[in-house]
Amino acid sequence: EKRIADLIETFELSGYKKYPVSSYSGGVRRRLDIAMNMISNPRILFLDEPTTGMDVMSRNALWKMLFSIREKYGTTIFLTTHYLEEAEQLSDSICIIREGKELIQGTPDSLKNYLCRNLIRITFQTSKEAKDYLPVLMGTGIALDSDRKGHVITLSVSNKREAFTALNQWLIKENILFDSIAIAEPSLEDVFLSFNGSRKSEEGILC
Repeated sequence: EKRIADLIETFELSGYKKYPVSSYSGGVRRRLDIAMNMISNPRILFLDEPTTGMDVMSRNALWKMLFSIREKYGTTIFLTTHYLEEAEQLSDSICIIREGKELIQGTPDSLKNYLCRNLIRITFQTSKEAKDYLPVLMGTGIALDSDRKGHVITLSVSNKREAFTALNQWLIKENILFDSIAIAEPSLEDVFLSFNGSRKSEEGILC
């Protein structure tokens, strides 16, 4: 009974005790489900995509609960997710799996360092501007490769500091308006896509 009371407090479920479970939102039900699994004080808690379908507020609340489980109870959490941000925020160690086989495993920082890429990110005001300027930027010979998402262009270069200076000077000389330019570090998404090629892949990330 003491453990149940403690879990109700940890998972912020006190305000729902007087209501039937059938009236709970999806996020509260998910928290209750995890709290019930913690009654036996497991050393390892397995969670399969626990935040799927949640709104931002419910997802953030559950993230808070998961941190509490790790810190308060010392429980190891083995979590599968397709959300890259979730994997990066929650995980001490991440394993990318495809077709049941491990592709790479390590801390979020070590995975991002694996690419060893030099990236320059240029943000324009509109997607049309970014689309129009992309071939022009590639024509300068400064970039080795490129990627565009909406109004943001990411260029792969051989030397990020030299390219940053050269691109800055070129943009100003050509009177091309842009919102920002920055040296960008590889993201977990870059690592994931380098192995899977597309976010449409059905492969998951295990935390």
